[in-house]
Amino acid sequence: MIREPMQDDEPVMVAVCGPYAFGYLRAESGHHRLRVGEDTLVARVGVAPVGVAEAELQVSAQKALKQSGQYGGRVRSRIEISGGRFVVQNAATLAENRELAEFFAPSWLLASAASDRVVRRYDVEPFLVNDFLTATRSGRRDALHAGPFHKLLCRRIEAAI
Repeated sequence: MIREPMQDDEPVMVAVCGPYAFGYLRAESGHHRLRVGEDTLVARVGVAPVGVAEAELQVSAQKALKQSGQYGGRVRSRIEISGGRFVVQNAATLAENRELAEFFAPSWLLASAASDRVVRRYDVEPFLVNDFLTATRSGRRDALHAGPFHKLLCRRIEAAI
């Protein structure tokens, strides 16, 4: 967890690292819509490769905190880079979060903005996953489990080529 939000208008930021993580997830950049009854919620997803850039970072603010995030996690510190364009806010110490910022911020700040296209729609009742790039629709509740989701990501990679 790079950033655990403390308020409604703050984004969540997580790091997914591993072999081919960027390749698998780059087509996920864009809007993901969740429909629950009459309500539609939207998550804007951005994806950036890690370690592609080095830069001199300007820490614009750093604070030690003793608060709780919106998801119940502890928030012990906050580091803002470049006037708030990249924020590390989680249960780690200030020193640990400075290291996270030094590792992730250069790549994130140089990455292109998240796409405005709709990537996928998720309906809760009746359950439906609708992927727009691959034209895949599934009403199976296990569609987002590891195996089926991996297959969907592979289809997205093939469709994007």
